[in-house]
Amino acid sequence: MSTGITMASMSRYAILGCGSVGHAVAEELVSKGKDVEILDRDEGRVEALRDQDLDANVADIRDESVVDEVADCDVVLILSSDVEANAAAVGNIRDRGGDHFIVARASDPVSADELTELGADVVINPSTVIADSALRALETGELEFKARNLAEVIDDTDDRTAILYEGEIGHQENRAFVNLLGIDLVSRDEVDISDYDTVALVDYAKGGEPATERIDILVDHYEHESDDLDTRFEDVRSNISATSTILTKYIQELDLNLSQEVATALLYGIRAETLDFKRETTPADLTAAAYLYPW
Repeated sequence: MSTGITMASMSRYAILGCGSVGHAVAEELVSKGKDVEILDRDEGRVEALRDQDLDANVADIRDESVVDEVADCDVVLILSSDVEANAAAVGNIRDRGGDHFIVARASDPVSADELTELGADVVINPSTVIADSALRALETGELEFKARNLAEVIDDTDDRTAILYEGEIGHQENRAFVNLLGIDLVSRDEVDISDYDTVALVDYAKGGEPATERIDILVDHYEHESDDLDTRFEDVRSNISATSTILTKYIQELDLNLSQEVATALLYGIRAETLDFKRETTPADLTAAAYLYPW
């Protein structure tokens, strides 16, 4: 099986089986200036591909002779809807000692395992890809919807803002963090909350009951025990380990500008909540941290 190959270094591609999936991949590769060779057993389809100025030839991808056809290709994408034919193609290439980078199409987890055992480097299942894409689109749509709602709440406020805390900032590391970034924090005891138009409760669930009954915005990664909170905007995700991750998702999906100080604060929040990724860390926490780290 091939090693040390990156997609950026690959110069010639072969697509075996060029239905709707293969055609879409071929067009994308060609648009990026890649050299693509297509093999498909359907003569009519091959003629149509040639009419689009694609390098296409008739061949049954099950045949061992196909191995010779793709000998000078760095990567082979086996994308037929016939999974048995795909398995035969993968097996033929590996049996002949082919060191190509192979991407193969499966139809379910069982066929995916079989293709991997035969020697495919990457196995894709179109149904899973579509489902993942739909879920990402849903997440983006939900974030945009929530962001619009949050913007409506914020637009109703005046320009005065304050970051309040209750009790003491106990951990030495937290005090050092606040001082290092120059974060202007105000003790809850020093202000009258009624002087402010909008009150946001952030990462507060484990802090006990809020000191005010009026909560306009609630963002947390823990469910609040009180059911009496009448909020105008709420985003609570108990499947995420850090509130900083929730806020980072808004920044990522909406492509918001980010200062080094804010990025550092959010990353610190993720690391603190997960004990440097050792406690109940979710994939969302890791991707958020990876996004923030370059700052």
